[in-house]
Amino acid sequence: MKSTSGAITLGTEACGDIRNVQVSYCTVEDSHRGFAVRPREGGTVSNVIFSNCTVKTRAFSEMWWGHGEALHVTASSWDGTQEKNPGNPERLLEGRVDGVRFVNLEVHSEAAILVWASRQELIKNIEFDQIEIHMDQSSKWPARIDLRPNGIVDFIREPHSALTLLNAESISITDSKIYWLESTQRNYKSAVQVENIKNFVKHNFEYSKPV
Repeated sequence: MKSTSGAITLGTEACGDIRNVQVSYCTVEDSHRGFAVRPREGGTVSNVIFSNCTVKTRAFSEMWWGHGEALHVTASSWDGTQEKNPGNPERLLEGRVDGVRFVNLEVHSEAAILVWASRQELIKNIEFDQIEIHMDQSSKWPARIDLRPNGIVDFIREPHSALTLLNAESISITDSKIYWLESTQRNYKSAVQVENIKNFVKHNFEYSKPV
């Protein structure tokens, strides 16, 4: 798969629940986002596994949602909760994520992995197991964490980390490793950024800090 948008996305305009999804033995190349789980109009995405895949992403311009994330899990409402949208009232509803596993993936990415929710309760039970992360910055675009579609905040304009984990419950990363491209390693904020995560577990996770 190759796309200036996301290769596989679950939940952007789905008001109901999405559950029991398996994606395996796929190859993503030169895409803006790789695998994305991002409910925005109510409903819950649950029991999803991405396994045995290779994902290579890069950033494109801001006309496209994203910034080269290989793995993307976010949850919020599409519009701000105080907005009125008579044509699409479901866009005031918050989506939820409960149970996504990423297993045995080789990732080459400018922005690697993003987990973000507008409230901690909206995302829980995310597992990263046997993930090989290669941080390969290749585009000209300034760093940004792109949360669109989002009526609360569209961008966080700061350097990326290899893993950016903000506002969620029960995240684990095991038997995984980060490799940096030496020429661009200094452009990144950190290897792992963890903020407002309840129950975060690391086991056999190898990485070095940006220099």
